[in-house]
Amino acid sequence: MITDLILEYRAGRYLQSIIKHIKKNDKTLDFGAGNCILSKLLQKKGFRITALDVKNTSRVDKIIKLRIYSGNKIPFRKEEFDNAFAISVLHHCKNPSASLKELRRVVKNRVIIYEPVYKNSIGKLILAMSDIPPILEGMYSPMNFLTEKEIREMIEDNNLRIIHEKQKRIYMGIIKMKKYILEPK
Repeated sequence: MITDLILEYRAGRYLQSIIKHIKKNDKTLDFGAGNCILSKLLQKKGFRITALDVKNTSRVDKIIKLRIYSGNKIPFRKEEFDNAFAISVLHHCKNPSASLKELRRVVKNRVIIYEPVYKNSIGKLILAMSDIPPILEGMYSPMNFLTEKEIREMIEDNNLRIIHEKQKRIYMGIIKMKKYILEPK
C-alpha cells in the first residue's frame, strides 16, 4: 500500500510535465511503462495511452492493458502514434540508440525522454547502485547509462531534433535528470 502511494506520487510529478506536450486526442505510447501508474493517471485525465514494456510489472492490470514485446522491434506500424514518452528507460535497453530509432519510427510528432545522465565514473557508479532495487524486482537492466554527449549524439543519429530541454540535478548534484522534447527533423 505504501509502495503504491510512493509510486503514484512519483508518477504524478511526471504527469504535469508530460501533459504540457501532448493533446488528449493524440495517440500516445508509454515506452517502458513499468508499473503503468503514469499511464493510468494519464488515462484518468482522458488521454489515449498505450503502455509497452518487455515484462509485465504493472500494478494496475485491471485498468491499463500492458502490451509486452521482445525489446527489439516495437510492434506497431510506422507513425502509428502521435507522441511517445520514455521515463528513465533508455539505459534499460540492450541498445538505447536502436530503441530510440524504433520510437522515431512509430511516432509522428514528439518523443519525450527523461533520462539520467552522468559526467564521471562516480556518477556512473551512483546510477548503477540506484538500479539495484529494480533489478532485484526482476527488471532487466544492462546498465547502459549515457553521458549528455552520448545522448545528444544518439538523438542526432536518429534524425531527431531537440525542441525543448530541461534538467534537474539529483543525487547531491552528481547526476542530471535530463528531459528532452524531440521532434523529427
